[in-house]
Amino acid sequence: MLHVGILFAIGFTIFLLFNKDTKKKRLVVSLTLFITSIIMPISALTYHITGHESKFSHTFLHIHVAVGVIFVVAFIFHVFFNWKTLKNYLKSL
Repeated sequence: MLHVGILFAIGFTIFLLFNKDTKKKRLVVSLTLFITSIIMPISALTYHITGHESKFSHTFLHIHVAVGVIFVVAFIFHVFFNWKTLKNYLKSL
């Protein structure tokens, strides 16, 4: 399952690097962050509730880690695409 997350993150990165439309890039990154921020706590809670010895626990753990990899990649791109806005915000503090 972790391999799926890594493969998705690689495909996601390639899409963002070769796509010229900045609005589409920001939309994809924002939606990815939103969806993964919903899936991660659900998979973590499900892993915790099912117990660490359950036959399904490893499935939820792998889902959680794979989505976490995707989340980190999307977060890095989010900061990269919004760096100017973040810098201006920090200057105004």
